[in-house]
Amino acid sequence: MTRLATERPGTGGGAERGNDRRATGRYLRFLALAAAAAALLAAVGWLPTRNLAGDGGTVALVAACVVCWLGSALGGVPVLLGETAAAATKAPVAVAFGSMLVRFVAVLGLAMAGALSGLVAVRPFLVWTGICYLALLVVDVRYVLAAGAAGPDGTNEDGRSHDDGRKGTTERP
Repeated sequence: MTRLATERPGTGGGAERGNDRRATGRYLRFLALAAAAAALLAAVGWLPTRNLAGDGGTVALVAACVVCWLGSALGGVPVLLGETAAAATKAPVAVAFGSMLVRFVAVLGLAMAGALSGLVAVRPFLVWTGICYLALLVVDVRYVLAAGAAGPDGTNEDGRSHDDGRKGTTERP
């Protein structure tokens, strides 16, 4: 069997690259949605935080949103790897648990570093870290569930594509 000139040795065929491309697209959409949610949260909390904690509180608010977004981005990596690796798709619960564990440890570590650094106001930083963590948890869980619902060929058990819901197709219109 000959390989196409565009295929790299050791990689799968075109279908496998298509699944990798879909998984990467889902991850990038997840990152954009998480960033939008964090920005919306920062916009909503800006005035109350400024009134209650001053300018130091708004710096802490932005820092907390960045910390939580970074945690979400790192937490999405196990899901991305689970979608692209054939062996990992057989254990979706382990992938979901790993994702949430990576996210928690990343946010905890970054929040501790931020709080102990003295660069931000500690109380507003920790309050907004908790609020943003919970808000982005919704986005993260939706991503994990959507990735787990898509099978190895990019469709769910009904034969519909996760991306657009059309039965039997995996390509976007």
